[in-house]
Amino acid sequence: MKNESLIQHFNTNDSIEYFEGIDLTHLSTMRLKASGDLAIVKTKQGLRELVAKLVDENRSYRLIGWGANQLLPRTSKDLYIKLDFEYEEESFTMDNSKTYFPASISIQKLISLALKNNIKGWELMTGIPASLGGAIFMNAGTKLGEISSLVESVEILKENGEIRIETIGVNSFSYRKNNFLKNGEIIIGATLKHVEHCEKVSNIIKEYLEYRKNSQPLRSKNCGCVFKNPENNSIGKIIDELGLKGMSSKNFKISEVHANFIEHIGNGDLEELHFFIEEIKAQVLDKIGLMIECEVQYSYN
Repeated sequence: MKNESLIQHFNTNDSIEYFEGIDLTHLSTMRLKASGDLAIVKTKQGLRELVAKLVDENRSYRLIGWGANQLLPRTSKDLYIKLDFEYEEESFTMDNSKTYFPASISIQKLISLALKNNIKGWELMTGIPASLGGAIFMNAGTKLGEISSLVESVEILKENGEIRIETIGVNSFSYRKNNFLKNGEIIIGATLKHVEHCEKVSNIIKEYLEYRKNSQPLRSKNCGCVFKNPENNSIGKIIDELGLKGMSSKNFKISEVHANFIEHIGNGDLEELHFFIEEIKAQVLDKIGLMIECEVQYSYN
């Protein structure tokens, strides 16, 4: 049933594009069949007004960035919010030791800046398929390190419309998660550190991109790594050694290239994928007694 007050508000706000009941399949890199309502927000003020309206109408919402670490259900009552804040790449300078970026900037653009300026440390973001906000939310990382090491502070919009600044400390992050964002809060930007140049950065980035090309199924429909690595071990290696690489359901299979990736090979949805993920977890538990956790974010009822 349409909520006319919400529709009218969204469609008269220049900083918000509202779409009702549309195909959302393209919003996740796994390309699961999904549909629902979407709001693309272009300014902080627009986001503040939107959240206030949603809270007033008791409407739940969910942020979505590049959709690389999110699995979408076929249908949802949540309003999906996608940020599209402006950022002028030309404004970046190494004169300062830190720079503020909007949450919607892509990690790819940050890597572009790292290449142009040989920014030491930023190479660890190489290949993360996410927006900055999404990467911070899950403390995304690669073999080279975690994004938490680059973050000085995070700008957050609270449900009541207030903005707070989270200064990052030693306990702000843990493996693949942040420890500071509360329910209903939205990351709207962050200040990243860039303290020095390093002439080797460009080569490190290029070498790591080549490594990813040869070791990950980059051309398939997938959500990146599905499971968290156990301490001092690789879950991809474990799944491979258990002989599960290539295991499949109707529309999904464990990648032959990297066993911590699940490839979408048909026209599946979250329901089927959920049961496939649970079967993998059950097989690992049965064979070696190890309970594994998902790194990818999703909820299934």
